[in-house]
Amino acid sequence: MVLSLGMLAIVAVLHVLAMTAIANSWAAMVHLMLFGWVSSMIHAITYHTMPIFSGRDFPYQRIIWLHFGVLSLGLLLAGAGLLIQLMLLIQVGIGVQLVAALLYTVNIISLFVRGIPRSTRPTPPAIPHQDKVDRIGRLATRNACLLYTSPSPRDGL
Repeated sequence: MVLSLGMLAIVAVLHVLAMTAIANSWAAMVHLMLFGWVSSMIHAITYHTMPIFSGRDFPYQRIIWLHFGVLSLGLLLAGAGLLIQLMLLIQVGIGVQLVAALLYTVNIISLFVRGIPRSTRPTPPAIPHQDKVDRIGRLATRNACLLYTSPSPRDGL
């Protein structure tokens, strides 16, 4: 999560540079936005939710941190390479990002193959005023169903 927010801050700075027509900042901003912020959020959410849904814990917790460290290094290298237009740095950065993607894949597969089963799933936190939320949800669902299932004058019924 911290990595994702850090990448978002860097993207914001690069966006300002792109708006002021600083050369090559647009490509770096787009790369960091897609592979830095969006991918990091997807990874963080997956690392948080997969153990809950599978009922297992990751067997190798350190691979998670290694994955984020390698991803950060690759993003910094590729982003710097895009800013200064150094093809070797871009290629090395993208290669390091590929290694991070492989670490992510290995970790997700290991969750299902060697994951440590949980005895019980954690109970979800209580939602204040759950009865009101349920009532409003039921009303909205019923009204939406009536809206989409009732015949209209155009149907000729």
